[in-house]
Amino acid sequence: MTFCSPCESLIQNRFLEGCLSVWLKRGANRCSEKADLVDSLNRDLARARDKRDALASGVATLTAQIAELEASLSAENDRRERERAANEIEGVKKQVRDSYLQFPSVIAGLRDATEMAMAIAPETRANLMSY
Repeated sequence: MTFCSPCESLIQNRFLEGCLSVWLKRGANRCSEKADLVDSLNRDLARARDKRDALASGVATLTAQIAELEASLSAENDRRERERAANEIEGVKKQVRDSYLQFPSVIAGLRDATEMAMAIAPETRANLMSY
């Protein structure tokens, strides 16, 4: 076993204290760096959550607007279908009305043709009466 002089012992103690101090500071710096990193990650996570919440709100708003537009489109399609059906009904009514208005002239034409046929051939009267 070697004995050191008091000066050597003091120097060794100071050296060891210095090493320990440096080592502790490095450890403290590493802990501080880790804490800073954790804080930064927490801030990033909070920002990401805020963005997610804003996007979710936007999606909800757009979903509601889409539902309103679909309801409006459905109502407009129903209105157009009713309008198309009403126009078709009006067209049929016009055809019936036109046919009805032509009916008296057709009857008059048949009457005139029958009278001419009877004037030309009197036996036609007997044939027409049998129907």
